[in-house]
Amino acid sequence: INAEYGDCRLLIMGGSCSRDKGMEKSVSARLSELESTGDGENPSRAKAGRSKLEEARKLLNDGKYPEAANGMMNAATQFKLAQCYEPAGDTYQLASEVYIKLGERGKETEMYEEAAKCYQQSNPEKAVRLWSYVAETLKDQERTNHFKIAGTYDEMGFLEFEHPAKAAEHFGLAAKHWELDLKPQRMIDSTNAAARAKALDGKYPEAIEMLEKNGKMCNAKDLSLIHI
Repeated sequence: INAEYGDCRLLIMGGSCSRDKGMEKSVSARLSELESTGDGENPSRAKAGRSKLEEARKLLNDGKYPEAANGMMNAATQFKLAQCYEPAGDTYQLASEVYIKLGERGKETEMYEEAAKCYQQSNPEKAVRLWSYVAETLKDQERTNHFKIAGTYDEMGFLEFEHPAKAAEHFGLAAKHWELDLKPQRMIDSTNAAARAKALDGKYPEAIEMLEKNGKMCNAKDLSLIHI
């Protein structure tokens, strides 16, 4: 998922965390690079972000992983406020690597979600890759969160609307999970979006079939065909 930072599947030993010098070295090096982040739209916030990155790097090098990860989160927040979205996303991804080491899969996923939101502002292609990873991670959870998975696929669909075939696939998956989450209106909305993408892709018969199916469901359940 993250070729820039190497393999993010680091060693987790029975839920406890041992020092991982390799991870410390690679993450510390990237943090050091990010300390040169510019001022963005809010110099004071960007400066605060750089300062918190430096603190996080020192904590990481001391083996204080939870404190380091929290410091990275704080730095990323400051970068977001400065509208330095790419560095913010990179910082969230680095925090996810530390949470992987700590065995905290929930926090790992949360960091990828936050990174994806940042990349939506600066690098949509990267955002789609991360949202895809988030969706697969959510599917692996003991209790599947169809609401979050559906929302993730909708995000991917909107981001890839310039590639209608991919967008249609994403919206179709969103509709499936909205149905599993017992959200018929949201399912209809995502199916409508999938139909629009199909039409843009020149797949008119498929688009018409989807819209007709939606219309029948709306009549049966007293729902709105046009909602988004």
